[in-house]
Amino acid sequence: MKEIVLRIIYEAIDEINEKLDNDQKLAKQPDTRLCGAGVHFDSLELINLIELVEHKIEDFYQEEIVLADERVMQMAYTPFSTISSFAEFVEMKVDEMTIKTY
Repeated sequence: MKEIVLRIIYEAIDEINEKLDNDQKLAKQPDTRLCGAGVHFDSLELINLIELVEHKIEDFYQEEIVLADERVMQMAYTPFSTISSFAEFVEMKVDEMTIKTY
């Protein structure tokens, strides 16, 4: 599942990068920062990325998923800090989603 989630995130990044200037484009590397100090990727683009990933996950699994919910707001850390942490979080949410369907 990790490969599927990363592929979906990278596809979403490709779509967002098409609209960004070269100095704002995200590198498709696990340690690429999505938010925080020194990131040229603004909060609106992060929201767009999250939404695109939600839609792509829903298309792939034919199941609704919400990535930015109240649980995220209560976490001590943000799962959106890097591509790697985002991918781990998406995997966890997909696991929860698929468990509910069985």
